[in-house]
Amino acid sequence: MEEDDDEDGELDEQDFAFFTRKMKSYARRKKQLWRQHHSQPTKQSSKNEQGKNLITCYECGRQGHIRSGCSFLKKKNNKTSSRKKAMEDWSDEDDDAQEEELEQEMTNFCFMAQEKHELLRGVIGKIKMHQDD
Repeated sequence: MEEDDDEDGELDEQDFAFFTRKMKSYARRKKQLWRQHHSQPTKQSSKNEQGKNLITCYECGRQGHIRSGCSFLKKKNNKTSSRKKAMEDWSDEDDDAQEEELEQEMTNFCFMAQEKHELLRGVIGKIKMHQDD
């Protein structure tokens, strides 16, 4: 029984030693990360800023951004999309007007056909009257 307790004690000591080593390495990494985030800007980041200012937009010609981030292009796209919407509305109104015209024409054709039918009926009636005489 005493041997089992000694083995458990050794395992516990080994586990404890392993745990402390891991915690120390974690603390070192955490400290390094904190220093990196809270340090002064490096020369490399200032070079990146200078490089960014050298980038020229092909849309507006100004420096500091690329075409996909150009505010001029975004404004231009908004204008064209509003024009497209206006054209769609206008074309919808034209379509509605054309449909109304077609309906009116169909109504007129129906009335004309009805009048012709009544006229033919009258003519046929007169012919029958003459034949009976």
